[in-house]
Amino acid sequence: MRYHTRACILDVVPPFVAFYPVYTRGTQEFVKAKRKNPAAYENDKRATHLGDGSLGRKDPSLGEEPTL
Repeated sequence: MRYHTRACILDVVPPFVAFYPVYTRGTQEFVKAKRKNPAAYENDKRATHLGDGSLGRKDPSLGEEPTL
């Protein structure tokens, strides 16, 4: 019985040990790729989404004409 258990462990554990670094690296790369690039937003003057309550109106303080 003990021999059979040891043989099963030797069949199962090596693939897990080999796969763990691959999984860890893939998870790190996914999290890194999911982050926003701050350099892409350097020239934004204000929020461009409509969730800020502006209803799509432009900000006159930025020299933009309001549109209704």
